[in-house]
Amino acid sequence: MNPSEEQIEKTLRQALRPRPNPGLRRQLVDQIQLPAAGQTGAQAGSFGGAWFSRWWPTLATCALAVAAVVVYASQQSEINQLRQVIAALQQEADVRVAAAPAAETRGVSTVPMPDGAAELASLRATAQQLSTEIAVLEALRTENARLKTQTAAALGVSAEALEQLANAKEKAQSIACINNLKQLGLAARMWATDNGDVLPPNFTSMSNELFTPKVLVCPADTARQPAADWGSFTMANVSYEFLAPSGSETEPQRVVFRCPIHGHVCLADGSVQSSLAKTHPEWFIQRDGKLMLEQPQMPAQPAPTGAVQPGQMDPEMMKRYGLVPAPAQPDAAPTEPPQ
Repeated sequence: MNPSEEQIEKTLRQALRPRPNPGLRRQLVDQIQLPAAGQTGAQAGSFGGAWFSRWWPTLATCALAVAAVVVYASQQSEINQLRQVIAALQQEADVRVAAAPAAETRGVSTVPMPDGAAELASLRATAQQLSTEIAVLEALRTENARLKTQTAAALGVSAEALEQLANAKEKAQSIACINNLKQLGLAARMWATDNGDVLPPNFTSMSNELFTPKVLVCPADTARQPAADWGSFTMANVSYEFLAPSGSETEPQRVVFRCPIHGHVCLADGSVQSSLAKTHPEWFIQRDGKLMLEQPQMPAQPAPTGAVQPGQMDPEMMKRYGLVPAPAQPDAAPTEPPQ
């Protein structure tokens, strides 16, 4: 038999309700222990100490933050004051600069004249320094002459002969350098002929035209060693400056290669000008990022009197071969035919 919900609810309502013990409340009240009057302050102090020990890191951080804000505010105030002072000084300087031309036009010099004694002391110090440098140079020259004499004595030749040998060596190195530049210019023109009159972009592009990278080192450049072949070649094996990579061959006066030691230059037309970069640097100008050689035009010299002009034969030779025109004869009166 399954009871319904109403029967279950009615049965629960008819159940007996337990009654508490009449003395239960009194027993519970007697069991409560209240703190004594003297113990209240100690507990409060203990509570305050625990609170401070728990929150002092946060309080210290807040105090440091407040101090930092105060310092930052004071620094900003000082910076603003300095900015105002700088602005005032700038305005004063602008006023002085604006008033300077007017003072100069009135003949008043605003530039303070240097002290005569100070200027004299400076000149004396400069002169002393120059004298010291001259003495050092003289000592070096004397030492150089002594070394040359010792070297000549060791070789069994005179100092003059040794100097002549050194000059001959320098001249031979200069001639060899010119020969290297001519080979470079020829190789660049050959490469340009096969590539639309455009010069090569670098030295390695001309490996087929140069055959050997040894010509890329100037004989007077003792700090560099020529590469044995193109496989071991690097830019450390080059003495010459390539000033027109991927340039045009149609600009004959453009500098393509230059020797920084002798001053020789190779132009785009393949010609090599000797020592012009050192003897006449004013002849080289930059135009659109290109180094061009522009030699000054020499004025035409008048031909001396009686000199043979180009394309004209010498008068004596013309007379010898009968090329001198016969002198014009005066018109003679016509003779009458015989009767």
